[in-house]
Amino acid sequence: MLHISCWNVNGWTKNNCTLRETIIKGRNSDIICLCETHFVNDNMLHMDNYTWYGLNRKFRNVRAPKGSGGVGIIIKDDVIQYFNVSVIDQVIDGILGILLVHKVTHVHIAVFVYRHVIDNVKSGHWEAFIEFL
Repeated sequence: MLHISCWNVNGWTKNNCTLRETIIKGRNSDIICLCETHFVNDNMLHMDNYTWYGLNRKFRNVRAPKGSGGVGIIIKDDVIQYFNVSVIDQVIDGILGILLVHKVTHVHIAVFVYRHVIDNVKSGHWEAFIEFL
C-alpha cells in the first residue's frame, strides 16, 4: 500500500529546507504532493532517496518580494523502482499530474497536485475555478 501525503509548504528555501526534509522523512510517505513551493524557473528540490517532479512558475511578479505558487511531487526512490513514472499534465500553471504504472501488475495510479487558485474563488468565479481544474 502506498502512503500519499499533501503539504502546503509555503515556500521551500535554504533557510527552512532541513526542517522540511526532517518533517517529510518523519511522515515516511511514499509520495508527497507539495503546494506553494515558491520555486521559479528551473529551481528543483533535492532530497536524498527521493525523486522530484515539479512545475514551477515561469516568472515572478515584479511586485512580489519572492517567488510564489509552484507545485511538485516527490516520490521515494525505492517506490519508483517498481513503477514507470511519467508526467501527464503540466500545461496549466499550478497543476501537475503524474502517472505511475506498476512494472509487473500494470496497475495505474494518477496523482495530481494543484495550487489553490484563491483569486478566482475570492471573487466568486467558481465556474472559472472548476474549469481551471
